[in-house]
Amino acid sequence: MFLASRLIQLRSTLHCEPERSGARIVEVMTGFRKRNAMPDAEREDGLPRIGNPALRALSSEGITRLSQVSRRSKAELGQLHGVGPKALGLLEKALAERGLSFKEEGS
Repeated sequence: MFLASRLIQLRSTLHCEPERSGARIVEVMTGFRKRNAMPDAEREDGLPRIGNPALRALSSEGITRLSQVSRRSKAELGQLHGVGPKALGLLEKALAERGLSFKEEGS
């Protein structure tokens, strides 16, 4: 009952359109923003869907944006627990789509 009353209270205090209020409530209650609720500018530099273990591994290293991925080498990211060949391939593809690449091995 508490949760339902809290949701009603949050809906009335949030001044946003109804279709976005659900995403805003999630953000207010949990501190996390739903992926599809991100502004376009944030989404463009955001990480692709690479799986939760890889996202957690990157997040633990402070990597939350694709531009931050481009500052690391492929081998360096491959050493992280949770980042496997599939995640590296998806990251490489996303970087290439934006004209970026992994950092060179020796630099």
